Amino acid sequence: MGYDEPRTYLLIGQNQNEIRATGGFIGVAVQVTLDGGELTELVFHDSTEVDAPPYAENPIPPEGVYWYLWMDRLLFRDANWNPHFPDSAAKVAEIFELAQGVKVDGVITSSKKMAHELVALFGDSTVPGVEGPLTKELSSEYSEGIRIYQCLPRHISARGKRCFDEDLFFALKDRMTSQYPPDLRRSIIGLLKDQLDQKNVLVHVFPPVENSLLWEQGWNGAVPVVDHDFLMVVDSSLPGHSNSAVQRSLEYRVALDPERPMKAEVRLRYDNSDIPKNEVCLQFAWEVYHCYWNYFRTYVSPMATDIELPNVPLHEGSLKLIWGYPDADSSSVVLQADVGPARLTELGGYIAVEPGSITTVPINYQLPPEILRSTAPGVFEYRVLLQKQPGMDQDVISMGVQLPPGAELVATTPEFNSRQGRWLSSDFPLVKDTVIAVTFQMD
Repeated sequence: MGYDEPRTYLLIGQNQNEIRATGGFIGVAVQVTLDGGELTELVFHDSTEVDAPPYAENPIPPEGVYWYLWMDRLLFRDANWNPHFPDSAAKVAEIFELAQGVKVDGVITSSKKMAHELVALFGDSTVPGVEGPLTKELSSEYSEGIRIYQCLPRHISARGKRCFDEDLFFALKDRMTSQYPPDLRRSIIGLLKDQLDQKNVLVHVFPPVENSLLWEQGWNGAVPVVDHDFLMVVDSSLPGHSNSAVQRSLEYRVALDPERPMKAEVRLRYDNSDIPKNEVCLQFAWEVYHCYWNYFRTYVSPMATDIELPNVPLHEGSLKLIWGYPDADSSSVVLQADVGPARLTELGGYIAVEPGSITTVPINYQLPPEILRSTAPGVFEYRVLLQKQPGMDQDVISMGVQLPPGAELVATTPEFNSRQGRWLSSDFPLVKDTVIAVTFQMD
């Protein structure tokens, strides 16, 4: 809070409808300085105006950005590529300092959803370009460019929806620093707590504070090191704003066995509910066709072996094919991936889910029996962390665990929805990081 010395933080606004690894495309950035607990400076930036041309000093981009966004330099707006937010925050801060000459003490994310929820809570927020109080729906339509908003010389940006975002930010700042009743204060705190738990708000400070509340609660978006099973799916829309029309669901099946390798199966499913079109989706015209151009990354335990990831052919409308590159298979398997200290295995590919269609990706691998923990003679525990991607609030998980032959179920946390023979099954929305544990005893 700046009580020892002034502190400057970077607040980045992420658009969930254009999903990226840490919650969405970076649309705006606000440089915030605190001194003695007082807000002393706010500098608002359009993310597309942060970098300094000709970008020669910007870092080399990750392969996903290079091949599917066709950027030979990593720009500020794409710097949140790493799912391990402490690393993404460091990259965001590095590029911001490179371009603006300002060193920050931490990076905080917020989503457009958070802003629209605040509009709904206050109920009386206004912006200069809209007559009367804003509603949650009206705020969302202006922010997504569905409604036209006029830019004026005072605005930082020249794009209508960014000009609205700028006015909305300052309107909410003024509203939150004014007087309001205790019940509204409790509602705001409850909303912030929910958004932190759902990872739609992330906070990382420099240097990292060990054993702090941010790490303990997962509020800094770190990918933790675990000694058990792990699964996380990360989407990056490259490019497009089709996320709101796409339902992503995950199916995970594991056959437990304390004596031999265990079969694990992951199925990704994408259902694009937008209106079908009798035309080929073209990557360079994503605004017209509403395809979901997505670079998916599935992270599994580093102990996984015998991995089977099918070919992930590029869609015929992708620029890489149109421009004549012969390698049509976009699938990749990366061992010891750069996602923080966890060093997970990354399985990725570039897909386009056309309007009115469903795309599935099957992944198979094996887990060693050592991934089970022995808690007593003949008693074993299977544990898996299902980590939520920030910004993805509609995921549905179908989890299935098969007990070994002759095993007796001791306990599950949380309880499974159903049991058929040796199979335990549960379907639930993944609204926050979830740990599932199954304890069984062998005869």
